[in-house]
Amino acid sequence: MGRHARGAPTFASEGEDRAIRLGVVLVLFAFASFSTLALCWMRPALQLRARTREDNCSVTRVDAGDGGASGPAGEPCAFSCGPACRGDSRYPCVRVFARLAHSSGRVALLHQDLLQLSLNPRCSYVPPSCHRDPSENARNVSGWAARWRRSLELSASFPCYFDGQLRPDDVILDRDDSRAVVFHCVFWPFLTLLVGLLLIGLATCAKSLSVRAEAMRKLKKLR
Repeated sequence: MGRHARGAPTFASEGEDRAIRLGVVLVLFAFASFSTLALCWMRPALQLRARTREDNCSVTRVDAGDGGASGPAGEPCAFSCGPACRGDSRYPCVRVFARLAHSSGRVALLHQDLLQLSLNPRCSYVPPSCHRDPSENARNVSGWAARWRRSLELSASFPCYFDGQLRPDDVILDRDDSRAVVFHCVFWPFLTLLVGLLLIGLATCAKSLSVRAEAMRKLKKLR
């Protein structure tokens, strides 16, 4: 029992040292991940947002179900309903063309947002979730296309955004996804940094208390 008591501070000290080292690793990882995300993800998103200009658009034509460049079968998507359930499905390609009011009346292909544009630049919409049954994907897409047919019938105008330098033939409906990019680039490294600093602080306090307890124990023995 006496040997275990004498050895306990050593074991505790080793655990605290490991916790401090882990905290330092988390802090370094937070700085490295923030630098990487800011350079590879956040900076391009902010630059793209700065290049995009706002205009007023109105729908001129809605082409649905033609398959786009991939043929009548539609666009491919990958569904997943669990670790052992994966496969490929299809969804119809909807192409919505819009006229820009303040850009010489030119017509461009409308996209939901920058993410959809990067996933499938040929079409105007990508279902948020791919279903095993292509008919479910078709219902999702046709519901979205019906909205733009109504807009075409009403000759309604709406704000849209375009990049006249890199993508003059495309316009996007929503560019606010850059806010989500900035949030994720800042939040997760900050959370990692906070956990690392908290771990270092708690381990340092525990080590300090352990040293003081050991000093008091030795002082009592001397008395």
